[in-house]
Formats: sequence, C-alpha cells, structure tokens
Amino acid sequence: MPWLAPLAGHTDLALRVLCREQGAAVACSEMISAKGLIYSQIRGRRKGLGREQGEAQPTQQGTQQPQPGRNLDNGSAALLLTLPGSNSFAQTLSPALTLENFPAPNTADEPLVIQLFGDDPDILGQAVELLRGWGYDWFDLNLGCSVPKVVKTGAGAALARDTDKTLRAAEAMIRAAGALPSANINGVSKNEPAVPEYLNDAPGNIFGTPEKVSGAVLPARGRVGFKLRLGWSATEENYLDLAKGLEQCGAGWLTLHPRYARQYFAGNADWSALARLRRAVSLPLMASGDLFDAASALRCLDESGVDGVMFARGAMHNPAIFSEYLTLVQNAAPFTLTSSNEASAGVEPESEFISEPGAEVASERISEAMRERAVALKRLMLRHAELARAMPEKNPHCRRRRGDKIRPDGALLKMRGAIPRYVCELPGSRAFRVEMSLCESWESFFETLEKFFQPFEY
Repeated sequence: MPWLAPLAGHTDLALRVLCREQGAAVACSEMISAKGLIYSQIRGRRKGLGREQGEAQPTQQGTQQPQPGRNLDNGSAALLLTLPGSNSFAQTLSPALTLENFPAPNTADEPLVIQLFGDDPDILGQAVELLRGWGYDWFDLNLGCSVPKVVKTGAGAALARDTDKTLRAAEAMIRAAGALPSANINGVSKNEPAVPEYLNDAPGNIFGTPEKVSGAVLPARGRVGFKLRLGWSATEENYLDLAKGLEQCGAGWLTLHPRYARQYFAGNADWSALARLRRAVSLPLMASGDLFDAASALRCLDESGVDGVMFARGAMHNPAIFSEYLTLVQNAAPFTLTSSNEASAGVEPESEFISEPGAEVASERISEAMRERAVALKRLMLRHAELARAMPEKNPHCRRRRGDKIRPDGALLKMRGAIPRYVCELPGSRAFRVEMSLCESWESFFETLEKFFQPFEY
C-alpha cells in the first residue's frame, strides 16, 4: 500500500486528507521538533496557560477538567491537527484551532505517523510519551533531513552519523511508545471501512497483523519507524549497520531514501541500495526517492524487493499518484494519465508555446491526453483549495497590514506555492505560476485558476 511521506511545510491535514481520498494508506505528519513539544509545555505552564495533565483547573464557574495540549503554541498544534474521530484530541490542541468548517472527508486521517526530529534521546522519548498520552499511536524518527538548520542542531542526518546515539534515541522512543495500540483510543472506535479485495495482496501491504485501519494493516513489530539515508557521504556510508542496530532495538519498520545526505536531492536514487538493505534486515522496508509516478514506484518494487513505497515529491506534483499506483497494481498495465510523454504528445516546448504572463494557450494545439490530464488536475486543485481554505489559521495575527494592503491569510499563501506544482508539465505553467504568486484574495485565486484551465476544457 502506498504511503504519503513526511514533507516539512506540506503534509498538513489538508494535503493528507486529499492524498487519503486518492488512496494513500498511511500518511505522515510534517516533521515536528521533539524539543519544541516538550519546551512549549514547560513555557505554557510557567505562563499559567494550563496545568499539569490530570490536574483540574479552577474557574469562576467551578472546576474545569484539564485540557492537555492547551500549552502548545498554535504552530505546534497545527502540525498535530487531525480529524475528530481519528483522534479525539484533535480539537483540544489549541483554543484557536478548530475544524468547524472543514469539508466532510470520505476518509479518516488514520493511520497517522507523527514524525519527530531531535538530537537528545531523553527528549525524544519524552516527546513520544507526551504524544502517546494524547492518543497518537505511530511515530517516526527523521534520520535523513540534510537541511542546514536541522543538521546544525545535531538532528536529522547529523544524528545518523553517530550510530550509538541514534540507537539510544531509538531505544528511548520505542520504550516510550509501549505496546501496540488497541482498536479504541480515547473512547474513539476505529471502524474499518470496506477495502477492495485486491488491495489485501497489493505490494506495499507490509504489516501482517489482524488489526486494519483505513485499509492499511498496522505493523506487527512496533509503533516506531525510522527514515534514513545511505549515510552522510560516500566515505561515511553506515545505513546497513544502522539498520541492523535499529532492528535489534525493536523498530517497527524502516524507510530508506537511497541518497547520501550531502547529495540533498541531486543525482539519482540508488535503488540497488534498497535491495542490499532488503537482504540485510527482516524489517518491513519502505522505499523513498525518485518515485515521481506510479510506473516508477512499481519498477522500484520489482528492482529492489522492498515491501512498499512512500511518495514525496511525486505526491506534491500529483496527489492522484496513489490512485494511479493502485490502478497499476490492480491491472498490471501502465496508467497512461501519469505519463508525461503521452500527455505532452502534440504539444510544442513551452519556451515556444508561451513566454509572457497573461499569454493565451492555443486550445487547438492541445492533445486529447493533455485535456484529460488537465481536467483531472483541476479537480484535485479545487479540492485541495477547498480543504486548505477551511484549515484553521495557525497564526491569526499574520493578517497584518502591508502598506495599504492586508496580507493574505496563511492558507492562501501556502496554496499559491502548492498549486503551480500540479501543472508544471502543462503548457502555460510558467505564466500561471507568476500570476498565481500575485493573488491577494481567494477570489483572484479562483479567477486565475479558471483562466488557466479554460483552453483545456471541452
């Protein structure tokens, strides 16, 4: 079954719901600082914003039951926000964050894997213990992020350079996570929806236990997974030794992005390293890296022998990659809508096709395959915008004046960057990106969207 990877700044509740509606079996949260979680609780209690968990709070009306999580700042709360029914803690994270106007999804936000980063084993263990008390079940430790602001703190790929410290962190998290969860968390029953029969045998259905949630079988080995790279560099390759150590610690699964940390995203992912790791450990193994379409994901499975795939950049450009992948698995035939070559058939290079913002796309020069793709992408974009627009504003004070203008709300700013990725293969995408960046209101956002897709419509 395909997973949605943790993507900082992207895998918020809106994108997770969209990808789940397209067939993502498991989704990961954005990367969350373990230290930030712990110290936000300490700061909140010092400021009198809440009480210790389990301690009643006196009010003028009497004694009010404690509301764990009220000490969180809105930014941290937004990263943990999930749907009521998936986790009953969803609406207690922050007084400012509610989901009253959130569109009704056709899926639950579960299983939800909370990805943490940090460099202190004790803090990481405390963060997992805190999150377990709030009803979260599944966790992942980031051992692959090579962004400088993360690495300089000793976290991410920097932590993975120190195998002993990484294993201490793993032990702390696994110990804090405790036993496998029951089917009822915080009084919320996890009802299993109907799952197509073919999905039960689909590649990536890696977790062979009786309990299933949203069509994904939960891991038999443990609650905590680890996402890592090959090592810091070619001279510091340690993924095999690290993976074996994590297996001995009791890891539930591993995810490998087969590049070195110093590569960032340059070069090609080395899928042969996935095959070597598959032979070295018995843990469920997920593949990440260069899975830009459904056909690539299936080819990676065949070449590496891994248990499942985790879509990252591929999902950012096309959330329907999950349904396309499942269709490919079911039919054992290429899903042509994802083929950029076919979609581009009969269309001249964009540099010749369009050069200035506001230029028109000649509808007679658009292939039938491209029209179909554009229509499908437009539906996804409108749904994403609907979900994002209903997300609570994590910083209500951001709508400050900028000269004589009001700064757009956070959801619109986020969508202005996200939406153009969907259409990067379509003619006119460069001009569309420029026009979208100038949108100051949702009205202008939707007007720009409609204008762009007009030539593609029948």
